[in-house]
Amino acid sequence: NPDRSDLDAVATALDAPDATVLDALAPVVDVEQFITYWAAEILIAHWDGYSNNNNNFFVYHDPVSGQFKFMPWGVDGVMVPNNPQPTATQPISVYAKAALARRLYLLPSTQARYLDRLRSLLDTAWDETSILAEIDRMEALITPIADPTGTNGLAAQIDTVRTFVTTRRSDILTELAGGPPAWTQPLPDPPEFDFLGPVSGTFTTTYGTLGAANPF
Repeated sequence: NPDRSDLDAVATALDAPDATVLDALAPVVDVEQFITYWAAEILIAHWDGYSNNNNNFFVYHDPVSGQFKFMPWGVDGVMVPNNPQPTATQPISVYAKAALARRLYLLPSTQARYLDRLRSLLDTAWDETSILAEIDRMEALITPIADPTGTNGLAAQIDTVRTFVTTRRSDILTELAGGPPAWTQPLPDPPEFDFLGPVSGTFTTTYGTLGAANPF
């Protein structure tokens, strides 16, 4: 039954007191998997993902474990040097604008687990040499089509991604060297929708052929 009523148990668990919130979450959320998912979002600076923008993710209710697991989606806003949605006090090594991320980061025990996981991913997954080689491979594939004359600025844009890759490790570790970054931002307000009334319409069109000029 896709009515999302099973998410109510997660919301209830998040409201548990600090001393029992992890016990409350354990049956309904795969917290270990989420911490890895969360740390990976930050590592690649997925500013438009769950932890920073409550966006571009799915949760899957595993019928065997009964737990929710997070799955990424729409991972296009990554590896950019500057978060398009920054605040004056937002650190680079954690995003916690979403309910689950914020709740876990404000608990000392899971904050430590998150930061350990971020460092672990830096050590095990963030292979600059391999990532840069993949960037080179993809650039060679797309440049003849996307910027055959070298005048569209593609190379400069790709170089910003290379810079991100080569500086991400030092940027994160430098910030963490000062201790766990503070997170003081409140949760954003939920979206509000006002029902104004129904709308309907019709349209007609003549479809063109493949390769024809865009009629719009």
